Formats: sequence, structure tokens, C-alpha cells
Amino acid sequence: MFIRLLGLLTLSLQLLSAQNVLDLQFSGETATDAAGGRTPELHNVVVMGVGAAGYGDLDGRGAVVIPADPELSFTAQDPLWMEVWINPVQFGKTGMIVSKGSGANYRLSAPANGLFGFSYYAQGAWRSLTSETPLSFNEWQHVAVYFDSPSGIVTLLRNGKVVARKAEFPPFQSQDETPLYLGGMPVRDTEEFAGIVGALGPVTITRGNPREIPAQVTVGQQVFEVQPLF
Repeated sequence: MFIRLLGLLTLSLQLLSAQNVLDLQFSGETATDAAGGRTPELHNVVVMGVGAAGYGDLDGRGAVVIPADPELSFTAQDPLWMEVWINPVQFGKTGMIVSKGSGANYRLSAPANGLFGFSYYAQGAWRSLTSETPLSFNEWQHVAVYFDSPSGIVTLLRNGKVVARKAEFPPFQSQDETPLYLGGMPVRDTEEFAGIVGALGPVTITRGNPREIPAQVTVGQQVFEVQPLF
């Protein structure tokens, strides 16, 4: 009983200590970052909808760019949580959903088959985990990644269900001064972007774990409820 209570107390402390470093919302004609107070740059992104139903419409040549900020980098002791609402039509040339810079950092992306994955650079190599369930086209979905860097565990979720989980990953080495790209990536040596075709909704990045994810979780297990965006 004591061990169970201690575990619940530890989880409660983790949830309380979680700090949003990005809380991106679309509304009106622009996007705002409620967590960091940054001014996102919209490149070929048209804001649709209003209020909580706002989203960014991307045509494969656009991206939302968040200026470089040390708060968006993570150390070996920082757990990373990312959650994104997305309604893809095509994943385009890059399939990039979230990318911190172009190297030595973290990414959330999906190739043409929709099997999305999380990857990051550590100890001289790219590390990655790919989902066992693909994203659907023309449908709003909630995608989340939890990387418990101190424990070396990566968990991928789609609509609240675990679709991949793996342990023994090396810790983060994500410290640089590069921007954060959402929905696309810059094309080298040009001022253009390449990314997904479809809609991008709210994006949240958190230092810590804001959701209750059991320590023992299996693929296909529902771990939290997700409220529909629309």
C-alpha cells in the first residue's frame, strides 16, 4: 500500500511540475503562443475558423515558424511531451509535423503511409520510434509523444491510445539556437518550405508529463480521454 501511495504521489508531483513551453493556438488571422509569448511566423499558412476551432491550413509549401528560444530545447533530465491536432490530406515531401531545427534535436513526422514517428539525435546517431497504427487522411486526430528522457522510454499515442512504446533510448542532447518548425521544413538554400497538405490545429510542447500515462502500458491501451476538436 505504501509503495502504491508513493507512486501516486510521485505521479501527482510530475503532473504538477509539468511546464508548457509552447501553447500554439490559431484564431482570427494569426497564431499565438500562450505559453512563451512568442510571435509565430506564418509562411503560406491560412488561418481558418475562430476561437477554439481555429486551425492553420497548409498547402505543402508552408510552415509555422517559432523563433529560436532555449526554452524549446531539452536536456538529458527533461521529459518531453508534445501533442498536436492534425487533419492531413497528404504528407508531402517531408511529412514534417514538428521539427526543432534540422539536426541534433527532436522531430515528429509521417511519411506517405501515415505511420508517424518521433526521432531525435543522441550519441552520434538518430534514434527513432514509429507508430504501429497510421494516421488517417481527411480526419482530425490527436497525436502525442512522451519521451521520458531520464528513463529512456518513448511512447507514441493517437487519440489517447498507445500505438508504440519502447525503452532503452539514450537521453536527450537537444541544446541549440534553431527555430521550431510546424507543418513543414525550410528547403535548403531557398526561402521556401516543404511540408504537409492539410490542417494543423493546436500544438503543445511541455517540459514534464501533463497527462496520466501508466508506467506499465501496452500498445493499444487507452490511457486518457481526448476531447474532439470539432
